[in-house]
Amino acid sequence: MKIKLLKKLRKLFELQERNNEFRVFENEECSGNIYNKTNWTSKSEAINIRRNWILEKAEHYRKPKKLI
Repeated sequence: MKIKLLKKLRKLFELQERNNEFRVFENEECSGNIYNKTNWTSKSEAINIRRNWILEKAEHYRKPKKLI
């Protein structure tokens, strides 16, 4: 994955902490001024969710190397 894209996606999804519990929060608005977020979980689970969200979003930027 390219460095600029990875940096952009890391800023898009952030970890929020409260009372030693973490959640993943997306800084981009969805329809109706609603933000995507998860429930409060452990840190390791929140990091895995964030990683999966980043990889799903990166799939939209995938382009083939050669066009036939």
